[in-house]
Amino acid sequence: MTEVAIEQRVSWLEGRVEEQAKLLENISLRLTSLDDKLDRYWERLDSKIDSKTDKLDSKIETVRKELEGRIEGVRQELMAEIKAVRQDVSSRMRWIIGLLVTEWITIMAAIIAALFR
Repeated sequence: MTEVAIEQRVSWLEGRVEEQAKLLENISLRLTSLDDKLDRYWERLDSKIDSKTDKLDSKIETVRKELEGRIEGVRQELMAEIKAVRQDVSSRMRWIIGLLVTEWITIMAAIIAALFR
């Protein structure tokens, strides 16, 4: 081979190496750009998730407070009903005890009257 042919081949190889280096540099830049885009995407996604989580937490807290209010209302109603039932039972027990005492007194009086006749 001649020296010119070798120089042409080396020159051609150097050109190919430069093309491949530029191609690799371009690929590297595109990968960096893609990485940056993914980072921005994940940041936006995290931001959206945080926003939705905050909104959901707020709604849950509102519902929890509403339920607590309702439960407290029901509890107060039940306590009032229980108090009313206790008063009713107490009143009825007084009447029953009063009637039983009257019956016992009447029965005892009848027995005593029967004995002294």
